Amino acid sequence: MLSRISKAFLPRLLLLALFLAGLAGCNGSRSAPPPQAHELPFAGQQVKVLAPAGAGISEFWEAPLAEWGTQTGGSATVVEYPPDDATALTRAATSGETSVIAIVPYSLLGDAAAVLEFELVPESAWNVDSGIGWQDLLPGVREGLASCRRKPMLVPLSAPALVLYFRQDLLNQAGLKPPQTWDDYHRLLETLPDWAPGLVAVEPWSDSFCTTMFLSRAVAHAKHPDHYSVFVDLDSGTPLIDNPAFLRTLEQCRSAVEKMPDAIWMLGPLDCRRMALEGQAALAIGYEPQGEQRRQNPQSQTASRVDGIEIGVCRLPGSREIYNPTRRQWESPAVRGAAGPPLFRATLTAFDGYAACCFVKPGAKSAEARWNALSSAAGSDLAAGFPPGIAGVTRESQLTNPAEFTGPELTGTEAGDYMNALADALREPTVVHELPFPRRANFRKSLDSALVAALRNQTDPEQALGSAAGEWSRLIEEIGLDT
Repeated sequence: MLSRISKAFLPRLLLLALFLAGLAGCNGSRSAPPPQAHELPFAGQQVKVLAPAGAGISEFWEAPLAEWGTQTGGSATVVEYPPDDATALTRAATSGETSVIAIVPYSLLGDAAAVLEFELVPESAWNVDSGIGWQDLLPGVREGLASCRRKPMLVPLSAPALVLYFRQDLLNQAGLKPPQTWDDYHRLLETLPDWAPGLVAVEPWSDSFCTTMFLSRAVAHAKHPDHYSVFVDLDSGTPLIDNPAFLRTLEQCRSAVEKMPDAIWMLGPLDCRRMALEGQAALAIGYEPQGEQRRQNPQSQTASRVDGIEIGVCRLPGSREIYNPTRRQWESPAVRGAAGPPLFRATLTAFDGYAACCFVKPGAKSAEARWNALSSAAGSDLAAGFPPGIAGVTRESQLTNPAEFTGPELTGTEAGDYMNALADALREPTVVHELPFPRRANFRKSLDSALVAALRNQTDPEQALGSAAGEWSRLIEEIGLDT
């Protein structure tokens, strides 16, 4: 009897099972169907991402950009160019009809600007979730490096700056403080045998870095808060490199290097850092491994940290006076909101590293799709999605993660001090882009020669800078003032 009833109800049971399975599917266990083409925000838009060859970006971003295309309806491809070839960058940017976003070394930005027009970063791309987090950029980076006359042109991916490493324990024992001004710093140099016997002070004066070291010192005297021009008068084209601000700096540098070991002529910033961490130097100007150093061989940059020493880190010193190139006089105006005597500080950056930018192309659609593709691949902080060594500290949100941007030899306190020093330097409006001109290497070369001659007492500082200014004038005439 039961068998006959079961057979009778079997078809109904099968129908019921199919019905319940359908209900289960309606309950969300299946993935939602992909959006239709007309619902995708960048349907049909093509993006060409220009990236420096050898940085690993093409391989790193293959999957993220493919996923971006699926989600948005656009398509993005990475095209590489030689990172030291401005002509190749220009050719890649102008070839074809595809809209371009580029990751460009700071060393080529001036050359690119001479022949290509930068496209403003649209407000639609400013947000964090689907854009570039414009307001997250440190204020000095945003206003002094990313913008041109308050117009957003670039998104800096790094903003390296030199800092001062010092023996905190020895200063404490002697009742001394880290230097606020370059005069304070020179007094510490003069008295080094008293408070740090047997140790030295070092600065990176190697042939490849001497211009950056000199300009990093000079901007404290030369970057007037009321003037846009620093190295060249941008209205007249007259070089400022031989004015009293730079002359005073060179005279101070010549006095300082006389108190340092001969090894400084071979030292870069990482060498100086290493000497501080290994207990050889009581004062050292340098920075944490970044850029090419982190990417190529990070282990080679690790110092053999000496036990029992305490390292302090602060931003480079400032000045009590600043030179006004228009009035041609030194000034000590009061700093708004500051107590005590005025202290002027400025930070040189963009001597290494990369920025992202879009170039104007006739008929190209809005740059929003290009910035969206970049942030999708690089991460909302435009750092986490890059291969090692591309991104550096440029954002407020990065300051809580010092381990990402400092070497393993630093203690937690020391790493925090380093990040605080960078934050102090890069939040202020007096952030200076190193020589943002076409043919930057030529400007550097002429200044390199002048500095070496003056610092090694082969010529007078005033004569050396006058010679560099003459070379700069010839370069400016060849390039053209408008450029």
